Amino acid sequence: MSDLNVRARGLLDFAIQTIEDGLAEPTTMAECFGEAEHALRILGKILRKEDEFRHAQLALIGVLNIPFTRVVDDEPAERERWLKEALEKVAFAKTLFP
Repeated sequence: MSDLNVRARGLLDFAIQTIEDGLAEPTTMAECFGEAEHALRILGKILRKEDEFRHAQLALIGVLNIPFTRVVDDEPAERERWLKEALEKVAFAKTLFP
């Protein structure tokens, strides 16, 4: 596995884990969701410099700018539905970094 793949998977795993942590502990939800957004922004910066093709792929599927913090104040059912779709995108993005 290349260094880029390791870093990308690490950032994507971190984003998923922090979202799960925020859901498990609602008092830290906004902070955790912000950390997930930051991890994806870092991934975007790395890919822009090192792999423009995969950067474009993730940008097209909307992974690099998922606004997790936008749903902090939403109703739980709406937040859960939206997060499920967002996390599916992040999980799919991991498949681009074998």
